[in-house]
Amino acid sequence: DDGGSDEDDVGVLVAIGGYSTFKARPTLNVHDVAISARHRRRGIGTRLFRTAEAHAVRTGCAKLTLEVRRDNPGARALYKRLGFQAEGEDDETLFWEKPLP
Repeated sequence: DDGGSDEDDVGVLVAIGGYSTFKARPTLNVHDVAISARHRRRGIGTRLFRTAEAHAVRTGCAKLTLEVRRDNPGARALYKRLGFQAEGEDDETLFWEKPLP
């Protein structure tokens, strides 16, 4: 406990490193993203993703990946604006990726 309260919590992005054997380069999978309800629609998610992307580029990652539920149109719209593309849409969970330079 850092002595703060829940009112201090704004958002979090949890990412896990991986490796693409196809590209022979590391990858970064965005595992969880959460923004507190009262702080949504203020660009916080975009800033979190931009920071993760900058880290991924800096460390030589081939791509960013994530999963998103079909019934989460707000998240899907954000990910699309950020350049992610669906790999397939056969299930309730969609696998998206963003190739990096």
